[in-house]
Amino acid sequence: MPLIKQRLIALSTVMVLISLSAISCSSSPDPNTTSNSTDLPTPSAQIMNTGKLEPALYDRLQNVTNDVTLEVGIWVANQGKGRTEAELYAELAARFPEAAEAMARGTKPMDVGDPELSNKIQEAYSELVAQDVATRLQPLVEWLQARKINFTSFAGMPSLVATLSKSEILELATRDDVATIYLIGAQETPVVTPLDGKISFTIEEVGGAITIQLQTLKTYGTSSNKINTSLDMTKPHAIEVNINGIIGCSGECTAMEGPASIEIELGEIEGKYNLAFRHSVQSQGYELSISPTEISLAPNSPTVFVEPKHLGWQRLPQDAIWFIAEAFTLYNDKSTPLALDRSLYDEQTQSFFAKVEALGAKPFDPVEGIYSNRWFVPPWASWQQLDGDVTNIAGDHWHVRSKWPVIRYYHYSGSFEAITELVQGYDSQIGMITGYNWEGTIVHSQGRR
Repeated sequence: MPLIKQRLIALSTVMVLISLSAISCSSSPDPNTTSNSTDLPTPSAQIMNTGKLEPALYDRLQNVTNDVTLEVGIWVANQGKGRTEAELYAELAARFPEAAEAMARGTKPMDVGDPELSNKIQEAYSELVAQDVATRLQPLVEWLQARKINFTSFAGMPSLVATLSKSEILELATRDDVATIYLIGAQETPVVTPLDGKISFTIEEVGGAITIQLQTLKTYGTSSNKINTSLDMTKPHAIEVNINGIIGCSGECTAMEGPASIEIELGEIEGKYNLAFRHSVQSQGYELSISPTEISLAPNSPTVFVEPKHLGWQRLPQDAIWFIAEAFTLYNDKSTPLALDRSLYDEQTQSFFAKVEALGAKPFDPVEGIYSNRWFVPPWASWQQLDGDVTNIAGDHWHVRSKWPVIRYYHYSGSFEAITELVQGYDSQIGMITGYNWEGTIVHSQGRR
């Protein structure tokens, strides 16, 4: 059981390769018709296929019948049913006058002078969290009990371990309260080599789910190598990332050189956290602050082996949608670029945005700066580089290369299905539209030659 618990502590560490070749995609539905594309990152084919299933589990299920049983860990989604940190702190303040005084000073409720009282307040906080976790788990517990399936739970962790058949696992994956299902047993132990050099990191999010993107500064012979990590979020307001080393690629590896990388999922979190990176005897820490509008890092130790790409990120509002319009570069049968009618392209583009606004979308200009949303594209001219009539925009893990790009952001409270229908209905001989929303949905028009 200790090994299972250790596995569950690291459930939110998803070892997904983040390489330029794996996460970039062409914005053109037919690459043979255009020489430019919007190379924005999209989920890898593997992740798109697995959905809520961890890749190792997904691969295993391809080779077993419906009645074969597997030991799995189930990470339960946070559907906003628990109390916020502010609400938990308010309960502590109501119970302990000293906690209220600590909060009035701008510190945490457990930051009191008496160590014994501090422990008591901390225990009370843990009990409140455990209550919310139990409420979060209850529907899934009832589902398992109704099927007479034995399971193991862990205090304060929104996760369960059970032995399930393939059909039961697939049924679980359809539930809204299930975030991810992981294979527990029968996993190969990877070969980990020592870390060689420093690691850079950045913060990203999709749909409010925060991730840490780690990438080695060293370049390897293949970009398929992974950074081996484990994640510990069992302590209140503490995030500990242990960096163990490098896992070399086995099996099919990309021929492209590149860094080793890893994406670590933290979930939908807000507030202040002590973020610590550990490697061997080395340790490096930051204060991570996450508000609805911003994410910031404040170093509390010198840079040793991990360095952030940025110290602050803006966050898009939850009702944000945005679009990139771009023109195709077309060629004749002699591979000579054809002249395009810019006025026709502008007319078609403006007509599309008028239809977006007719659905109730309200345009807005994002505050200039680095953004945490993975799909954010800077709309500001100062962030764009012109190469003839082609515009280049670089991101941390992607780049945009588009002809005559028009980038617009909107507040929108309506159904994204209406936006999808509008984008897919954009029928142009010379251009296309790509639309995004805050939750990570991406839709492309069916532009053609």
